[in-house]
Amino acid sequence: MQDVANPRYKDLREAVESVIAGHPNVVHVAGHEHTLQLLRHDSIYYVVSGSGSKNTRVKMGQYSLMAREGHGFSVIEVTQSGKAEIKFYSVPEGETIYTAALPPLRPKPVVEELAKSWPDSVTIAGDPEFRAGGFKRWLLGANYRKEWAVPIRVKVFDMTGWTPLQRGGGNQTRSLRMTGPDGKQYVLRGSGNM
Repeated sequence: MQDVANPRYKDLREAVESVIAGHPNVVHVAGHEHTLQLLRHDSIYYVVSGSGSKNTRVKMGQYSLMAREGHGFSVIEVTQSGKAEIKFYSVPEGETIYTAALPPLRPKPVVEELAKSWPDSVTIAGDPEFRAGGFKRWLLGANYRKEWAVPIRVKVFDMTGWTPLQRGGGNQTRSLRMTGPDGKQYVLRGSGNM
């Protein structure tokens, strides 16, 4: 979509930015702009990956670390130690025209250790959306509506050692077939809206 002023595009852009804002190690990559650019705003890096066919004029802006017209591409390299950097190359020369360090990747957490920090239980309501006013109760009946909205304390299900196998379910419920640590298969089925 090239119509950046379109309200739908603006809504999409704002939704994506709200999700990634404040998260480290996020690189927002875009193409189709026919330039080579690296920008940084707050904790987010923005990359315009390059041009292979035509050029667009570009200049350094407030958040620009690098901006260049011409054909080229960019590569993000991550080492096993988690060090990350981005390199921009010119085409057809293949020369490195810009290199910058990116935030290092955090090591993958050890799930077993992370699970130990979770509480053993939580308080939650089954589905408060089942609450209904007088007209809806008159029309559809009570149907255990109060019971679905009552907060209850439930144990946290530690899924360490479980392996998902297959999604399932139909129009009313969704399910997930899994293998437990004991090697047996189980089906988890959600209740309410999923």
